[in-house]
Order: sequence, then C-alpha cells, then structure tokens
Amino acid sequence: MAAPLLNGTVVVQCTVICFFLWSARVKTFEICKRMSTQYGEHCMAHKNVYKWVDRFKCGRTTPDDEELSCWLSTPQTDDHCAEMAALIKEIRLLYVIFH
Repeated sequence: MAAPLLNGTVVVQCTVICFFLWSARVKTFEICKRMSTQYGEHCMAHKNVYKWVDRFKCGRTTPDDEELSCWLSTPQTDDHCAEMAALIKEIRLLYVIFH
C-alpha cells in the first residue's frame, strides 16, 4: 500500500529521499522502483528522479529546485555589449577572409 507524503512540498520530500538513497549508493533505477512502491501515484516521475540523481552526481547537496549559483552568467552592461559586438564583427571579418 502506498504511503502518503507529509504535508508540504512533495518535490522537496522526494528529492531528499533521492539524495538519501543515492548517497547510500543505491542505483537510480532502484531508487525509482522503491519510491514508486512506497509512494505510488504521489511519487515524482522517473525522469525527474534521474534528473535529480544527475544533479547530485554533479555536486548538488540541497533539494531546493533553484538555479545553482556556480552556473555561468553574463553581465549585461553597455561596455560588455559593445565588446561582444566588436568581437562578433571581427569573427565575421575573419570568416569572410578565410572562406
């Protein structure tokens, strides 16, 4: 019989369970199987379990569904935009010269 998840964010609870099982070296397909057996239709989709396990493999340690602060971002300043426009023109010129 499937056990209901506690009140609160189901995604966070499922990702905590994923992290716990993954850190115990349980294979991803086995995590999916155990969660489906335990929580039934209230469990997250298998593709999301695989996605979260991949995130944990890359160093993620929190279940929050937010962007990682280590991801690259590009500043959107006027100087930066002008620099990028000049670089694009230079690349186009090199492309025309060599092709």
